[in-house]
Amino acid sequence: MPRLPGQTESTLENRGKIRSMWENDVSKAAIVYRINSSTFCSSEDNLKVLWRLDNTRYDPRHVQPTRRSRRITCGYWGWMSSHGPGELVSVSQLFSSEEYVVILEDVLPPTVNVVMSLYEKEQEHLRRLLQGLDNEEEQHNKGLLSYTQDPNPDVESEDEIDSEERQEENSDSEQDISDSE
Repeated sequence: MPRLPGQTESTLENRGKIRSMWENDVSKAAIVYRINSSTFCSSEDNLKVLWRLDNTRYDPRHVQPTRRSRRITCGYWGWMSSHGPGELVSVSQLFSSEEYVVILEDVLPPTVNVVMSLYEKEQEHLRRLLQGLDNEEEQHNKGLLSYTQDPNPDVESEDEIDSEERQEENSDSEQDISDSE
């Protein structure tokens, strides 16, 4: 039997009901009642996601007592870019627009400048590296050109010899044709 999302515990009776519903092609939406949205919480006292059959919402086995406040106990503001993480700043529980303006004016610009200047240094390094590679490639290409150029320009190449032989053969055949007439 495939596992249902959010299944934390069940009785044999409920498993049997769910299995029969599953085998009779009842949709998952009918099997799973509802999964409540929850906020991030790092404590073990947070609410666990429950699954339940239809019309069993108030069954005592499906009720969990709340042991903590739903308020945010600590808040952080941070930023991140493609160049890396930015500053992480602790903010008050009631984060106001004034506090946000202070963060945008005092916290954000220095950290952005540091990250961007590091990025610019990386770009400069990359540019120099690529220029060095270009210079090496030019040197390599110059070396290849020197190998492809004929080292002995006074000596005729095989292509030149072949073309001269063809010209001689053509001129001989033309003379034979003119002699026969």
